[in-house]
Amino acid sequence: MESLSRNTGSTKFPRFITVPHENVAMAMAHGYYRTSGKLAAVMVHVTVGTANSICGLMNAARDGVRTARRGRTPLTETGHVGSRNRSIHWGQEAFDQGGMVREFCKWDYELRTGQPVDAVVDRALDIAMSEPRGPVYLTLPREVLGNPAVHARRDTVRPLGVMSPSRTWRDRRSSEPYCQGRISADRDSSVGRNPAAVSELAALAQEFAIPVVQSEARDFNLPTDHAMHIGYEPGTWLAKPT
Repeated sequence: MESLSRNTGSTKFPRFITVPHENVAMAMAHGYYRTSGKLAAVMVHVTVGTANSICGLMNAARDGVRTARRGRTPLTETGHVGSRNRSIHWGQEAFDQGGMVREFCKWDYELRTGQPVDAVVDRALDIAMSEPRGPVYLTLPREVLGNPAVHARRDTVRPLGVMSPSRTWRDRRSSEPYCQGRISADRDSSVGRNPAAVSELAALAQEFAIPVVQSEARDFNLPTDHAMHIGYEPGTWLAKPT
């Protein structure tokens, strides 16, 4: 907060939005990612904030959405500027704070003394934005946040955004079997997350006359006026396995 207040505008930093409740904050971050494709982080207060955000975190995990960060109750009684100094610090302690959310996160980590914050955050972003995308959980103990910053060993700054496939089915079909080079849309309905994949799927379905049915679609995967778009109910076209 002090760094933000001292910033003259010459340094880029995330836009901070104060939200009255963690559940709402998670839903806002979820919606922001789904509409923009850009990662959003939610910062909440130790155990109680984590507990309030769990339902939103479950939604994000099932929808393959972005990252989250949490504070951590001080562990030390005395001896540090960040040591416990209020009665609530005993009431908010947990044996394993990350255990509340571990089932719904790709990765969880607690920042340690002497570790560069930017490198740890960079790793969290990499994991969250790598396919299949999903939330990560990073806890920040108060004692560690009160220590002098540690420089990273190397510069890891790079742009984050919607990833595009490096090779399309057109590139692959001449050298690999079609079944290995097809767009992987058989197990989910998330092709539309990548705008470039929509046109690829449309071209693929058109060229090989492949009907496309979107089951429980959450994304716009194929134009509804496409000749191969046959609706949203697979049961109409596929018999149930016996």
